Amino acid sequence: MPNAPQEPGRLNVSFVKGDAWAQLVDFSTPANITGYTFTSGLYATTTGDLVQAITCTVTDAGAGQVNLSLTAGQTAAIPAGTYEFRLAWGPTARRVYEGYCEVLA
Repeated sequence: MPNAPQEPGRLNVSFVKGDAWAQLVDFSTPANITGYTFTSGLYATTTGDLVQAITCTVTDAGAGQVNLSLTAGQTAAIPAGTYEFRLAWGPTARRVYEGYCEVLA
């Protein structure tokens, strides 16, 4: 699983339909993300509608690590193409990553 050191900005991702996908995000500053919540998803590039929510799991709050994931069944249900990718954190929603996701057939 790739590790993405966190600096607010762009993160482009890709996966193959039908494969499980995971991305570890390492928030080095601040290192402690205790009490933070995370939301992530793939959005249609034309309408901005949510296509697929991404599961966000804090794996080590003290070290600032959160894992993003989709099951094989979830990726299989997404049509091949390009989507907007977004990751936000809280307690107040703040987008920390955005980019594109290429879903490969």
